[in-house]
Amino acid sequence: KKDDFPKMVQNCYKLASFCYNCFDGRQNRWAGLLLAEVSVFAAEKEKGKLSTVENLLNSLAGDDSNDVNLLRCRARLLSEQDKFCEAAGLWAQVAKIRESESPSAEKRNWKWWRAKFYELYCWSKCPQAQKESIPHTIDVLETSFTDIPPLWADKLKQLKQQAGS
Repeated sequence: KKDDFPKMVQNCYKLASFCYNCFDGRQNRWAGLLLAEVSVFAAEKEKGKLSTVENLLNSLAGDDSNDVNLLRCRARLLSEQDKFCEAAGLWAQVAKIRESESPSAEKRNWKWWRAKFYELYCWSKCPQAQKESIPHTIDVLETSFTDIPPLWADKLKQLKQQAGS
């Protein structure tokens, strides 16, 4: 149910926070990324909470700023901060990385579809975006790939309708 989502997010936040405070080393970093991502949802657009997430991500960045999980968390944060153009660029980077993990040129994995959807969604929110190109891009994706996961197929269909109107 929709009403359960805020409660679920709060429960996930508590668990992620607990893990972040318990682990060391690589496990701590992984727990920190999980905490950052869940915190974006829990912040509910509150600027103070979002800046705390930004500080956490900066502390986790270390030497590997091209870590796909870090990029995804930053992209999600930027989206929540209404910095859609920057977020679209990061989602594009995530999609590029995920493309290399795909089983073949004709197939894309679930994580690639997530990144591609959010790239297009964020791009549709950019003031300088050519919004008419988004339905065309989705048409190309739909005709190029037959194995679109149902969740992302539905979301792309909705985005195409929104962008086309």
